[in-house]
Amino acid sequence: MIGRSAALERLRGVVEMAELRSSDLPTVALVAGEAGIGKTRLLREMLAALPHDVTVFSALAEPRSLGRAFDVANQLAPAGSADPAAAATEAITTAAQLGRVALVIEDLHWIDSDSVAVIDALARQPLPNLVVFATYRPSDLSRGAPGGDLVLRLERRNEVEQFRLDRLDRNEVGALMAAIAGRPVSSAAVEAVYRRSGGVPFVVEELMRFAGPDVCSDDLISAKLPWSLEEAVRHQLSDLTDSDRTIVEVLAVFGQPAGFDALNTISGLAERDLLRHLRSLVERGVIVETRHDRLWFSHALVAESVTQQLLGRERRRLHEACLDALTALAPDDFAALAHHAAGAGRYDEIVSIARVGARAYLDRGASFQALRLACEGLSEDADEPSLLAVATEAAWRLDFLSEARAHARNWLRVAPTTAERIDAMRYVARLAVESDDHDAAEAMLVKLVDLANGLPDGAERARAEAAVAQLLMMRGREGAVEWADRAIAQATAAGDQRVLVQAQVERASARSHVADRLAAIRELREAAIAARDIGDGVLLSRALNNTFDLVAPQSREADLIRGELRRVAAEYGLDKLGNLNVMWWDAMSAYAEGDLASYRRLLNEWASWNPAPLQLLKYRAELALLAAEDGRVADGLALFNEGPTDQFDMCSIADVNLQRLHLAAVGHDEIEGRRSFEALVASEPLHDNWFVLGTVVQAVMSALDVGIAPHEIRTRLLDGYLQQHPARASLVETADGLLAVAEGRTGEAADSLRRTVAIARDELARPLEGSVRFALAQALLADGERAAALVEARAAVNSLAKWPGWRRDRAEALVARLEGSTVRPVGDLTARESEVAALIAEGLTNGQLAERLFISPKTAAVHVSNILAKLGLSSRTEIAAWSIRRDLPVAG
Repeated sequence: MIGRSAALERLRGVVEMAELRSSDLPTVALVAGEAGIGKTRLLREMLAALPHDVTVFSALAEPRSLGRAFDVANQLAPAGSADPAAAATEAITTAAQLGRVALVIEDLHWIDSDSVAVIDALARQPLPNLVVFATYRPSDLSRGAPGGDLVLRLERRNEVEQFRLDRLDRNEVGALMAAIAGRPVSSAAVEAVYRRSGGVPFVVEELMRFAGPDVCSDDLISAKLPWSLEEAVRHQLSDLTDSDRTIVEVLAVFGQPAGFDALNTISGLAERDLLRHLRSLVERGVIVETRHDRLWFSHALVAESVTQQLLGRERRRLHEACLDALTALAPDDFAALAHHAAGAGRYDEIVSIARVGARAYLDRGASFQALRLACEGLSEDADEPSLLAVATEAAWRLDFLSEARAHARNWLRVAPTTAERIDAMRYVARLAVESDDHDAAEAMLVKLVDLANGLPDGAERARAEAAVAQLLMMRGREGAVEWADRAIAQATAAGDQRVLVQAQVERASARSHVADRLAAIRELREAAIAARDIGDGVLLSRALNNTFDLVAPQSREADLIRGELRRVAAEYGLDKLGNLNVMWWDAMSAYAEGDLASYRRLLNEWASWNPAPLQLLKYRAELALLAAEDGRVADGLALFNEGPTDQFDMCSIADVNLQRLHLAAVGHDEIEGRRSFEALVASEPLHDNWFVLGTVVQAVMSALDVGIAPHEIRTRLLDGYLQQHPARASLVETADGLLAVAEGRTGEAADSLRRTVAIARDELARPLEGSVRFALAQALLADGERAAALVEARAAVNSLAKWPGWRRDRAEALVARLEGSTVRPVGDLTARESEVAALIAEGLTNGQLAERLFISPKTAAVHVSNILAKLGLSSRTEIAAWSIRRDLPVAG
C-alpha cells in the first residue's frame, strides 16, 4: 500500500459514512486507473479491514466477458441458479435489508450488458446499507460499452466517491522497493527502477522480482535491469520448460481465462502432462485459477507482454489453433472466433463469422456486441447487406442515431432485394424523424409511398404499406390508419405474420392520435398479444410503450406494462425503450400518485441516464411543473426562455404553453398568463390520452387565476380549442364546474364537481384531484354547506399528503378556517433547525452544513432528519422549496 494509504483510509470510510448520506440509494465507490496501477490490491486490502458484520459479494469481469450473457451476474448468484439476474438481485437485496453489504465488481470495462442491467437495477433500489465498489480502466471504456454507460449513470445518480490512482513518484517507488527487498536501497537503484517502471507498481514489482529476493543494493545498481515489462517477463520465463512455455504462450494468445479442455486442445499436451505443468505454473505464481476451471495470468499485463514477445508467425499459428479449438468447443463465441480469425490472417472467414454471429447476438439481445461484430465484418466487406442490416438495427436499439443513419444509408445503397430495400428505406426515414431531420424523413416517405403504390399485391407491398403507416404515425400525420389497413389486408392474403402484426401495431398506435382513448387501448392490447404470440420483442416493446400515454400511470395495468417492457427491452437489447424510457414513466406514476419526493427523485434518476436532459423539451416541462409547485416562478420560466422549444420529442408545444400558463398563475402575472393562454388555444389539438383531463383542469384553473374571464375561457378553450376532441363532453363538464365556481353558480358547480371527484382517482393525478376537491369545498362553503365543505377540504389535504407546496398550503388553510382555528403552522422548528433549513435552501450538503455551523456531519444529518419529520417532508429538496415558499404569495 505504498503511496495508497490515503486512498485506503478513504475507501475504508465509505461503508461507515454510508449511513450518514442524505440519499436512500446505495453509495458507490469508483476506483479508476491504468493497468497495473494497484486497483485490485487496494480493494482487497480494504475488504480485509471491513467489520465482520459487512457481507461481501464480489465478481470479476474478464476479457471478452462482453460476449457471454450474465458472466458477472453468475458470479454473484448462488451456484446453479437458473435465473442469475433474479437470484443475484434477491441475494444482495436480502442481505442489504438485514445489514451492511459491500458489492465489489472488478474491471467494469469488460462487463457484459446483461450483468450491467443487474448492477444498475441494484444501484437504483432504496438500499442505503449497500455500497458498490467498482474498478475500471478509463482508457478501455469505449463509447456505448455497457461498463462505460454504467459508470456515467452511477456518477450522475448515486452518492459517488471517486478514487483515481496515479503512478508512484520517485520517493514512493523507493519505499516500495525497500519493502520488497526488506532493506534500504540506494538512490541510484531507485532511479534505475523508477525510469524503467514509469511508477507503475506492478512493473516495479516485476523488475524487483527479476533482480531476485537476495539482491543487495550494489547488485541492483549493477544488474542489467530490463527496460520494459516485456523484457522482465522474458527473463522470468526463461527457465521454463518447453511445455510450460507452450502453455503460457497458448494462454496469452487465447486472450481470456481458459478452461482445461481448451488448453488441452490447443497445446496438444496429454491430459496428465498438462495437469502437472499447470500445477507447476500455479505454484510459481505465473498463472492463477480465477474461478473453477478457469486459468489466467496473475495480471493481464503479463498476457500482453508474452504475446508481444512472440514472433508474428508464432502468433498466427497459435491464433489458428485457438480458432480451430473454439470452432469445436465454443462455436457460439463469435467475438472470440472473429478475434482469432483476424490474428490467424484468415480474413475471409471474419465476414462469415460476423454474418452469423452478429445476427445471433442481436437475436439474444446483445446489441452492443452485435454492433461491434458487425462492424468487424464490415471492415473486411463494407457492402455486405446482412451486416449493414444488423449494424443499423443494433445501433438503433442502442439509440446511436448518427451511427445507425450511416449504416442505414449504406444498407439502402446495396440492398439486394425489394424487401430489404423497403426495410432500409423505413430505417432511413425513421432515423431521420428521430434525429429531427424532417426534410430527409419527408423525402424518404414520398419514395416509400411511390414504391408501395407501384408494387403488385403481395408480401412486399404489405411490407411497404406498413412502413408508410409507421412513418405517418410517428409524425402524427393523417392517413396512417388507412395505410395500416391496406398493409393488414395485403399481409393477411400473403400469409406474412410478422408484417401483419407490425401493421396492427402501427394501426393501433395511430388510432391513439385520432380515436377515443378506450378504443385505442383495446387495439394496442390486441397488438401486444399478437406480438407475444409470434415472439417479436421489438414489436411487443413498441406496442407496450405506445400504451403508456393512454392508461392511468399509477394503475395496476401501467405497473405491469412497465415491468414487462423493462424485461422485454432488456432481453432484446432495446435500450431506447428500456430502462431509460421506463424510468420516465415511473416518474409519471409518482406524479399521478401525488408523491412529490419520488417524482423528483425519479426525474433526476432519468436525467442521470441522459447525456443532455435539458435539451429535451419534455424534461424541461416537468422541471417547470416542479418549479411551479415550489413557487419558483423565475426558475420555471428560465427553462423555456433559455433553451430551444422546437425539438421533436414526447412533449407537445401545448404542454409547454400549459406550463407557462401555470407558472404565470403561481406568480400572479396577468400579462404572461394571457400570452400563454393565447398560445395554448392556438396549439395543435390535444390527443385523447389519460393526461388530457388534467390538462384541461389545470388550464381552466390557471386561466382563472391570471384574471381571464370565465365566458372567454368557455368560448376560446371549450367551444373553440376542444370543439373536435373525442372526449369533449366529459372535459366540458369538469371545466364547467370550475367555471361555475368563479361565476358564483355554486349549486351547479357542486353538482358538476362531485361527478368529477367520483372519477378523479382513476382519471386525475392526485395534485389535480386535490385542487378539484378544494374547488368543490369552496363551492359548498359558498352555498352554506359548511360541514360538507370541511369534509371536502380535508379530502383535498389527504390527496395532497405527499405533495407539499402551495396547493397543500391553501387546502390546509381552508381546513383551519373551517375548523375555526388560525392557520396551522407547518412544524415547530427550533432556531438552529430554522438556520439549517435556510442553509439547505442555499444548496449546502451535510458536510458543508457541518463546516458552516461548526458541528459534526452526524449532527448535521440529525438536524436534517428532525426538520423532515417536523415539516412532514421527504427530501432536502422539499426543505429548500418550503423555505423559499414561506416568503411567496399563495396562488389563489
